[in-house]
Amino acid sequence: MFRTALAVSTSAALLAMVGSSAARGAFPGASGQIAFVNDRNGTPSIYTMNADETSLGRLVPNQPQGAFPAWSPGGQVVLFSVLVASQPEPEYELWTMGANGGSVHRFLSGQSSEPISSTWSPDRKKIAFYRDGYLWVANVNHTGVRRLARSDFNDGAPSWSRRGQIAFDRGGSIWVVDAGSGATRQLGSGSEPSWSPDGRKLVFVAVPSDAANNDIYVMRANGSGRHRLTVTTDVNEIQPTWSPNGLWIAFSAKKGVYAMRSSGKSPQLFAGKGWQPSWGPKSNKLVYSQQTSRWNGLVYRVDLSGKHKKQLLRPRLDASPQWSPDGTQLAFSRDGFVYVVNADGTNLHSIGLKGSDPAWSPDGSMIVVGSGLQLVVASADGSAHHNVSLALDPANYESVSDPDWSPDGNKIAFVAMETSGTRDIYVVSPAGRFLTRLPLECGSNGASSPTWSPSGVYLGFDCDQSIAVADADGHNLVPISSGLNSMLAWSPDGTQIVLSEQSPEQPAQLFVMNSDGTVRSQLDTGPGASDQPDWQPVPNTVPSKS
Repeated sequence: MFRTALAVSTSAALLAMVGSSAARGAFPGASGQIAFVNDRNGTPSIYTMNADETSLGRLVPNQPQGAFPAWSPGGQVVLFSVLVASQPEPEYELWTMGANGGSVHRFLSGQSSEPISSTWSPDRKKIAFYRDGYLWVANVNHTGVRRLARSDFNDGAPSWSRRGQIAFDRGGSIWVVDAGSGATRQLGSGSEPSWSPDGRKLVFVAVPSDAANNDIYVMRANGSGRHRLTVTTDVNEIQPTWSPNGLWIAFSAKKGVYAMRSSGKSPQLFAGKGWQPSWGPKSNKLVYSQQTSRWNGLVYRVDLSGKHKKQLLRPRLDASPQWSPDGTQLAFSRDGFVYVVNADGTNLHSIGLKGSDPAWSPDGSMIVVGSGLQLVVASADGSAHHNVSLALDPANYESVSDPDWSPDGNKIAFVAMETSGTRDIYVVSPAGRFLTRLPLECGSNGASSPTWSPSGVYLGFDCDQSIAVADADGHNLVPISSGLNSMLAWSPDGTQIVLSEQSPEQPAQLFVMNSDGTVRSQLDTGPGASDQPDWQPVPNTVPSKS
């Protein structure tokens, strides 16, 4: 509603002054790389790139979301599927990690539109996996990738017998292919087959005639002697897998991962909320994956007692990168704590400061974060921290976020979330004095993502589906560009603004424009959502006089 109320002359005068502002911070200089968050490997990670779209790369190593773990027969390695992109269509890759959760690496770069479930050959030299409608095999040294047979993905994995036969799903039936010759044969209806250790039987799932959900069955290697192991008309049992010693069968059901005797007796829940079980080499431990309300793609290891559970893989949520004033370091939040890394990706470490959305003081000596209804200020190494007293009424406000330190060091702008969902921008001194709510009229959603101009005279922010600029006291608001659910940052030289924009139909993408809103262009950051940008200052170097 404010867009029609502003005079063109006022807008032009303000933005001419904005564009001529000086560089930000104690180390003024040119505009370097843009740091941002991207989720292309299944979990938010910190990336950097130049504004001309060159030198794109992931700065901070991060663990991806894992699913369909498959423990190697030797017990040293776990294969798992990784969601590497969710937009415009899901894309998955096959990765590996050590059995203790370390050494996480991509195994194959080929992508799939469905999760890649996999299995190992008994001699540990090859793997078989489903990918885009086919069963594939590859050597463990990443060579020899070849397509064996047409197949379907049904939430299970192929299974490789000691006799060189791979059982797999196709068209609602169980098929077997010889890994050497490629000859295939159909065994009968069912899905998600798993070989017994001696290769003479298969356990699988099928829907019986008197029920609507899967039960677990067993049959001989030639498809004869089908026998029903479980009778649960109202429970869907999936993903059965035979233990290496042949005494147990693990499977997934409504409450989690179960294990039962291979005769079908004594089923017992031992991993709540888990699924996709895979046995270790000694038949007394399994790996499985889990999804929770907060985390997707957890991978655990557990023994048959349900005790001694260890988390092998948990996605680390990296967010809110911000460059230090001299451009040599990047601070960001990971799982609610502040980490710092050098601009070349070295020396990644936590400073022990708990909170989100870190922001540097202009001299680089301190960092401020949002934590509940408080701002917390600490030294750049995380020591000597103290709360900035805001005295916000918890009956009216839920949390504070998005702090940004003014270039003169005298003020911190931040967002306060009202209990109604409206966002307000406040300004306060680092000592907690002069708390002021800026008089910004931005509709029912309010204003967010405050960022000081390099001169400190103006604030840019997200306002009513637009990017706007106002005086430091909140007056003379001027919208300069469209911007839906945006986060933004000024270039250190003050001439440009980088912003993210996200709509319900599209993942967040980055745009760069002049600080007056003209010449807006999208940055090609590759697959996945890209947001939370910040622009690196590069200090001016003055040649020494000879």
